[in-house]
Amino acid sequence: MTVPFHTVYLKKKVLLTKKEEKETYLLTFDTSQFPVSYKPGDSAAILPINEDELVKKTLIAFRSPKDTLVFSPIEQKMLPLETFLTSQVNISRFPTTLVRKMVEFQKATSGIEDLLLPENKNALLKYTSDHALWDFLEEFPEHPPLQEICSNLFPLTPRFYSIASSKSMYPNEMHLLVHKVVYTTSNHLRYGVASHYLCDLVEVEKTPVSLYIQPTHTFQMPPMSQDLIMIGPGTGLAPFISFLEERYISKAKGKNWLFFGEWHKSSCFYFSDFLSKLQNEDFLSLDLAFSRDQKEKIYVQHRMREKKKELWSWLENGAYLYVCGDAQKMAKDVDETLHRIAEEEGHLTSEEAINYIKNLRMQKRYVRDVY
Repeated sequence: MTVPFHTVYLKKKVLLTKKEEKETYLLTFDTSQFPVSYKPGDSAAILPINEDELVKKTLIAFRSPKDTLVFSPIEQKMLPLETFLTSQVNISRFPTTLVRKMVEFQKATSGIEDLLLPENKNALLKYTSDHALWDFLEEFPEHPPLQEICSNLFPLTPRFYSIASSKSMYPNEMHLLVHKVVYTTSNHLRYGVASHYLCDLVEVEKTPVSLYIQPTHTFQMPPMSQDLIMIGPGTGLAPFISFLEERYISKAKGKNWLFFGEWHKSSCFYFSDFLSKLQNEDFLSLDLAFSRDQKEKIYVQHRMREKKKELWSWLENGAYLYVCGDAQKMAKDVDETLHRIAEEEGHLTSEEAINYIKNLRMQKRYVRDVY
């Protein structure tokens, strides 16, 4: 079992503000008092806690005193309900099994029975994602016993953030690039558990944060002698900052090429000073895609197509290609673009292009960390 350690922020820097309809922060952790060993590509596993207001709403919905003892399946012991809700379970959402238990418990029609039909699987998932535990319980004041509900909640699991710094460059610090998740469902403002905890609840140089290092087994930096292509829009940039800092300190012989994208260059060009410095020193080739700086949307895959001849040349000469960020759209679009480039610049058939990319994966020259 991994044993977490506790540390504090040294700094919290706002990189993107509310006026852009989202918030991004650079968090600097103090690691001077701990033997923290990590390498580029590793992640910090943050152990968050739920905010007081959310816990209070859940206690009210349970209609139970905060010192009521419940059995924690995680700790395998009895805990006060307030403690259990604060640090043991995810109360921002709940499993679909609770919907079934609620329907079974109701003596009359509850109005959500149809969600349990096989053909309504997606509607059931949407219902659970649109409610936190507290407003689900408020809809059904007569609900199963307290312990039965508590035993069926999701555990409050660690959240993993790619480390955005090299220990070689910052021996006593660790940097995280965190996008604060905020959304509205059922007319209620909701937050991502860990990002809200890190960005809003933790106080600089005061609140101890519990975390541990999660080593990567797949997203390891290639040899210093090899050329490296990095595609990391948004917070997907984080591990590539650690790669570049490490390669810069080590005076790597391999060339470096980064594709980075966000909304606006004026407010979303993260690490602009560092990346521009590397570019000016001819240590880094930099292609930027700021989607909202012009009428038509431009993304990293568009920049890849613009540079397809050079990109293909790098791959043919042995370059490693790494992708980090959104799995739902970005990573798929980048992968499709890569296949098209193989067809067009490599003059390959569709099947040959598929095999070419597959071989890159097998050689660990096409590596992805997507989420």
